[in-house]
Amino acid sequence: MTTPEDSLTAAAEAASVQSRADEHAASLLDSGYTEVTEAGGFSVGQRVYHAGQRYPGAERGTAAIERIFVKAEGRGKGIEMIALRDDGTHGFWADYHANPAVTF
Repeated sequence: MTTPEDSLTAAAEAASVQSRADEHAASLLDSGYTEVTEAGGFSVGQRVYHAGQRYPGAERGTAAIERIFVKAEGRGKGIEMIALRDDGTHGFWADYHANPAVTF
């Protein structure tokens, strides 16, 4: 049985996870990145999996892209993304760490 305390704990954990993602996004913006909805073949909402996930089924996707940031020039140029994993945590990946999910 779920108690009110359990619900509060779950809500606090979710807020903490989202706060961490928001802090990461703010750091990227402060570093000169621009937020976009698509870049490098990726788009917000797209299912992806981390390149290090090599177990059966991972290629179907283990996360969805929440936010994408690009930096076209200077030090640290590239594409960064925040992906919401299926377990409710966030991944902070460069584009070369993400693979598009395969649909069958």
